[in-house]
Amino acid sequence: MPDKMYRVLVVDDEPQIAGLLKVCLEMHGMKVKEEYDGSKAYELFNSEQFDLIITDIMMPVMDGYELVEKIRKQSNVPVLFLTAKGDVLDRIKGLNLGADDYIVKPFDPMEVAARVLSTLRRCYGYDRQEEGKELVCGSLRLNPSLKRMYKNDASVELTALEQDD
Repeated sequence: MPDKMYRVLVVDDEPQIAGLLKVCLEMHGMKVKEEYDGSKAYELFNSEQFDLIITDIMMPVMDGYELVEKIRKQSNVPVLFLTAKGDVLDRIKGLNLGADDYIVKPFDPMEVAARVLSTLRRCYGYDRQEEGKELVCGSLRLNPSLKRMYKNDASVELTALEQDD
């Protein structure tokens, strides 16, 4: 998992579903907060920083559609809908409101975790562990992140064009 501990808000009116997602995402190194209605989730969103939100649609007080509409007025934080509303028109509406993904219940928690990780990579970049990796071909070594090349362990000067990604 990345150097950063991502913060995720899970919003579902069924505490057992929110709890299951919390456990699964924490196993992947994330910090997870749960909320059980859209209105309280919106208050929490305004008082804390989150890297991603997973929300149900059908909830008391404020539904997931309204929650995402309000969030989108002030933030581009990634949002995933996780809901029993599986009709194609519901999915289209959710995605058009600004959701980054739409998952229909019943769901596999490991698939949800994979989709969360995929969304985080797409929105915040890949794991920084890749930065230290070098490409080796015979006597040549290239460190792409540092834009340095070595031949027989001696530094080779790269032109600006060669350094360009």
